[in-house]
Amino acid sequence: SVQGESASGGPRGSGGKGTSKLSPKPPEAVRAAIGLAGELLAYQYLKHKHRIRFSDQCWVSENRTSLFPESGDFSLGYDFRVNTVETEWLYEVKATPGDAYEFELTDNEYRVAISAQADHSRRYRILFVQYAFDPGRCRILELPNPAAEAGKSRFRIVGRSSQRMRFELG
Repeated sequence: SVQGESASGGPRGSGGKGTSKLSPKPPEAVRAAIGLAGELLAYQYLKHKHRIRFSDQCWVSENRTSLFPESGDFSLGYDFRVNTVETEWLYEVKATPGDAYEFELTDNEYRVAISAQADHSRRYRILFVQYAFDPGRCRILELPNPAAEAGKSRFRIVGRSSQRMRFELG
């Protein structure tokens, strides 16, 4: 089963602290596999979280073609969109094969996060999937919008190729 936690109240992880040295990037094929595994796990997590409002159409990234015939779009700045009565929830999935506490946001993802912050009917969240290749150890952390004022104090920018951020649970 997929464990989910809100980053505002979950247990403190052991991987949140360390040096500011950037982790090496895996090859693109490995990164794509990690991303797909993360989105497959996030699909199950969101299906459970938004039982009434979630449908297959909520998965909007190109990775949706792993399960569904309709294509998606990597350029949206988020991977899942769930519309509730009051709110449009935008979820960007970031995944790691281990217990890292670091992810990258593209410029477009960050722009969408900023846009959602300004629009009170939209909420942008990061679903951070740890141990994406190990369903028994998998943990999904729901992180706040990194462009929000409250989110900015939680995240540290650690790289500039895109917005590379590190966080700690607490």
